Amino acid sequence: MQARNRSKSNSLLSAYSADLGQMISRQRAETALRAAAIESAMASRAKSEFLANMSHELRTPLNAIIGFGELIEQLAREKRSAGTPRQYAGYISHAGRHRLEVVNDILNISEIESGNFSLNLERLDLREIVGTSALLAQRRVEQKKQTLDVHIPEDLPRVLGDDLRLKQIFINLLSNASKFTGEGGRLCVAAQLDGPDSVAVAVGDTGCGMTQEEIRRALEPFTQIRSTYSRNEEGTGLGLPIAKALILRHGGKLHITSQPNVGTTVTFTLPAAAEEQSTAPQRRSP
Repeated sequence: MQARNRSKSNSLLSAYSADLGQMISRQRAETALRAAAIESAMASRAKSEFLANMSHELRTPLNAIIGFGELIEQLAREKRSAGTPRQYAGYISHAGRHRLEVVNDILNISEIESGNFSLNLERLDLREIVGTSALLAQRRVEQKKQTLDVHIPEDLPRVLGDDLRLKQIFINLLSNASKFTGEGGRLCVAAQLDGPDSVAVAVGDTGCGMTQEEIRRALEPFTQIRSTYSRNEEGTGLGLPIAKALILRHGGKLHITSQPNVGTTVTFTLPAAAEEQSTAPQRRSP
C-alpha cells in the first residue's frame, strides 16, 4: 500500500515537473518573441529616422545646386556679373561634394552589410596613411580653429591593410572628432606597438563626449547622436559604423571610451605586417 502511494506521488511529481517545465519554456519563448519584436521595432524606427534625415541631407544640397545654377544662368542672360557667379559656383561645388559624401556613405554601409566586400591587403606605412588622412580632414579642423596632434613612432612596423579603406577609417574618425568638438578644441592621433602582431591606434578629442547609451547608439547604423556641436552639422551618422566595420574586416578590434563634456577616445587595433624576407642569395663563408 505504501509502495503504491509512493508510486502515485512520484507520478504526480513527475507530471507537475513536466507541466512546470513546459510553462517555463513557454514563458521563455514569449519573452524571446517580445524582445525580438521590440528589437525589430527599434531597428525599423532607426531606419525610418535615418531615411527622414537622408531626405533632408539629399534635398538640401540638390536644391542649392539647382537654385544657384538657375541664378547663374539668369545673370548670364541679363549680362550681369557683379562678381557673384564665382561665389555661387563655390556654393554649387560644396553642395555637390556633400551630396556625393552622403551617397558614398549609404553605398559603403550597404556594400559592407551585404557581404559583397573585399580588401586589397598590402604592407603599409601607418605614418603615411595618417598624414594623408589628416590633410584631407584639415579643412574642417582649420575652420573650427582646432589643433590636431599626431604621435606615431618612426620605428613602428608596417600594418597589413587596404590603403583606401584605412584612409577612410581615419578620415571618418577625424571628421567625427572635429564635428563633435567645439571651436578651439584639440584632436590627437597616436599609435604604438601592441604585442608582436598588432598595432594599437587611438583617435581622441576634447569634444562633448558621450554616455554609454550614446556610444551604443553611435555604433549602430542608421542612428544619429544629436549634440550641441553636431546639431547644425551635415552628415549621415554612418561614419563610425563604417569605420568599425572596416576595422573588424581587417581583423582588428574597436573600443570607445568617452565622458560627457570631457571628450572621446576611439581605440582600435590593426594587424602588423610580417617582415619582408630578403630574396638576395646568401653568400657562404669559405
